[in-house]
Amino acid sequence: MKKLILVLAIALMVSPALAAVQVTLVPHASPDSNLVDINYSCASEAERPRAFALTLSVDAGSFVSVTNYITGESTVTNNGFGIFPATIVIDSAGNVTEDGNPIAKDGHPGTVGTGLGTGTLILEFGSLYDSSVTGNAPALSGTLCTVGLNTNEGTVTLSAVEETVYRGGVVLEDGSTPGVTIASVQAGEAEPQECMKDTIGQKYTNWVTSGKPACWCYQYQQLGDFDGKEEGTGIGIKRIGGVDLTGFKNSFGKKRNQMTGNQVCADFDHLDEGTGIGIKAVGGVDLTIFKTNFGKKTSQLSSAAYAAEYNFWTVAP
Repeated sequence: MKKLILVLAIALMVSPALAAVQVTLVPHASPDSNLVDINYSCASEAERPRAFALTLSVDAGSFVSVTNYITGESTVTNNGFGIFPATIVIDSAGNVTEDGNPIAKDGHPGTVGTGLGTGTLILEFGSLYDSSVTGNAPALSGTLCTVGLNTNEGTVTLSAVEETVYRGGVVLEDGSTPGVTIASVQAGEAEPQECMKDTIGQKYTNWVTSGKPACWCYQYQQLGDFDGKEEGTGIGIKRIGGVDLTGFKNSFGKKRNQMTGNQVCADFDHLDEGTGIGIKAVGGVDLTIFKTNFGKKTSQLSSAAYAAEYNFWTVAP
């Protein structure tokens, strides 16, 4: 293991090179899109890296885990970059007593404000292998590790750059530094946006209590459009007509917990009315709305008064 010290010393004595190494950030598929593989690739053995020092950052959220990395020397069956300069422990006899992990050790240069639980993570990887055995050297492409993110139920931008201030960035086996390309990616997965905003108080609560009926998200439902469709033909086309009247009549006077099927579509104001045992979901206010707009064409209606309650409108199937 004393060879390791020499390897790391060489890695610090870097010189520019024309070789190219690509580091790729690959988010896992949903529902694990908060996990991102840190992959690498190079074109030839002459471009094989010996060490990686990378600074990862997210524009929101934080890093919560680093997994899926090998430890120890690279072999045919344990192939990759499993030497961690910051955290490996070697005793006085040159024997490894702890493999460590890729995360730069707290308190080392440049680590203030970094690490798990923060939005910045410094990772260090090196390789050590017996070159007399074919296949021991790290493959020309592979996965360094997988990082886990807390994205706060949204999406974040994950970026990575070489850490060259204290750690030398990416270094090849001959001690030279290659050109390195790393593209940022979007990770995490936002919860699907709902048609109704969750900031509108009791109306949103009633929507949830009613099973989030799709009809409440029709543009003119709050004006009496029970089915979300026009009816009639030619100049007789109306937005609010006989079908809406039938639906409303079947729902009038019902409490919220009494309604079945699409009866809740007649709750045009999305609020209960009355007190005590007389509380109804479809009552006098809804009747007034319906009477005011019955027989009107779409061009005669405006949803402007309540448009701010919605993220978007939906269309009746």
